[in-house]
Amino acid sequence: MAQGAGSEVSDLLMTALARHGVANLWFTSGSELAFFQEAHAKGRALGTPVPQIRTVPHEHVGLAAAAGET
Repeated sequence: MAQGAGSEVSDLLMTALARHGVANLWFTSGSELAFFQEAHAKGRALGTPVPQIRTVPHEHVGLAAAAGET
């Protein structure tokens, strides 16, 4: 993704996470997820490496999955 005046913070964040080895983002559904979903879709469409978004039904499941992956 090109960095410039039109770049969104979420795009830059997703790119930075991928560059630093983050493969998955674990989330429960909610309104805070929308900008991550948009940045993920844009990155995939442009062929930019981005972490995979993993939605889970409960915080405990997400925490356990993230801890297990780490």
